Amino acid sequence: MSVKNILVPIDFSKASASALQFAIGLNGYFGGKIHFLHIFELPLASSPETITNLTYFERLQSTSQKETVQFIEKFKGNMEFEHIVTTVTGGHFQAIAKYAQENKIDVIISGNKQNSSVVNWFTGSITKHLLAEAPCPVIAVPEHYVWKPLKTMAVFVDLSEKISSDKCNFIQSLQKDIHATLTFLHVENKIEAELGDDTEKLQQIQDVFKQSAVMLPFNESFEHSIHTYLNENPADMLVTIPHHHTWLDKLFLGTETGSIAKWSNVPIMSLVRNIPK
Repeated sequence: MSVKNILVPIDFSKASASALQFAIGLNGYFGGKIHFLHIFELPLASSPETITNLTYFERLQSTSQKETVQFIEKFKGNMEFEHIVTTVTGGHFQAIAKYAQENKIDVIISGNKQNSSVVNWFTGSITKHLLAEAPCPVIAVPEHYVWKPLKTMAVFVDLSEKISSDKCNFIQSLQKDIHATLTFLHVENKIEAELGDDTEKLQQIQDVFKQSAVMLPFNESFEHSIHTYLNENPADMLVTIPHHHTWLDKLFLGTETGSIAKWSNVPIMSLVRNIPK
C-alpha cells in the first residue's frame, strides 16, 4: 500500500507543531495529502442546535479555522504540499477516529507531550488512546523532536502470535518507500518461554523479511530492556504491534506501547489491529 492520506490533529502546542513538521517530512516520500484537524471546545452553555447559538457556533468555528491555518503557515516553512484544514467540536478521540474512518486516513501523526501527571496516568492522553485503539496506524512524535530522514526502524514483536499479513505488507511497503533498514527485536521472558515455542513466529520473520529477530535478555522490565538496547543501537523510528489488553490491564498496568512512548526521544509507530486496505 502507499500512504495517500495523513491526518495530523492540531491543538496549537509545541507537540502538534513537531507532529506537523514530521508529517510534512514523511509525506515527502509519498506525495500524498495531509489532513489537519483541530477540535475546538464548545462552551457548555452553547449548542449549535438552537437558533440563538447558531451564529455564535459558526463564528467560533470560523475563528478556529483561521487560527489553525495560521498555525500551519507558521510551522510549515516554505514547504508546499496538498492539504486540507478542518475544525470540528466534540470528544477528541472520537472526533479523530471518526475523521480517520470517513476520510480513508492511512496514518495518524500525533504530538506526544509525554505528560506523566497523575491525571494523565489515570485518564490517559489522547495520543495514548490513539496508540492503542485508533482505526489506522499512529505515529506519536515527541514534543521536542526535529524531523530528519528515517534511515532505521526498530520493530518490537512479542511473539504471542504471528504478525498478520496486512501488518507484514504495511511494514514492507513503508520500508520500501522510505528506504529504511529494519531490525526486529524481542525481549525474552523466562515465563513466556516456558509457555510455548516461538519457532514458528521467528521463522515467519525470517521468511517474510529475510532476517532474524534480535533476542534481548529481560532486564528489570520490558521497557528497560528496550531502552538499554536502543542506547547502544539507536533507531530513527520505533514500531510496535499492540496485542489485546483488557480494560483492567490498561488501567493498572498500561501498555508496552504507551510506556515506551513516555520516554522515547524518537517517533513511535503503533500498528493497531486494523490496517487500511
